[in-house]
Amino acid sequence: MKRAELADAFDWDGSLLNLWSFGTDAAAWLRAIHALDRAFPCAFLIGGEPAPLPDLAEIELLATGKEYTAEFHADTPCLGGEGALQVVFFLNFGLDPMEATLHPLDVPDEAAFSRLTHLLGVLAEATGQDVFLCAESGEFESHLVYAVYRSAFGWAVA
Repeated sequence: MKRAELADAFDWDGSLLNLWSFGTDAAAWLRAIHALDRAFPCAFLIGGEPAPLPDLAEIELLATGKEYTAEFHADTPCLGGEGALQVVFFLNFGLDPMEATLHPLDVPDEAAFSRLTHLLGVLAEATGQDVFLCAESGEFESHLVYAVYRSAFGWAVA
């Protein structure tokens, strides 16, 4: 699939994009975080401060801690860096579904779309689950889905 087929998703309207993956547990998060960390420059933050990657028990604990944020930034050479596709996973919202955000302007061209596709491929393979690209919303809404990425098939437009 080419970026042009999803151009509407990346038109800046003032909102972010959500990524959703269902059927995830602490082990899936652990596999995903470590697979993404091997494939991309990454940062793990707790309460906005850099932290080492969590183990399984820490992931379970962080998933219940709504009083602070546990963020995993993928493909971010440095925090606030220019030109990176910054995908931010929020672990403190719970284990299932896995939720992340990205800025549509981080995908301005085919090269950036290729990085996003690679990132979703790593994520889908690590979790064994599909990844939905959606318009921003506080919860998953099927009518907001632009496309789904499936490990075995790649992109499919919704």
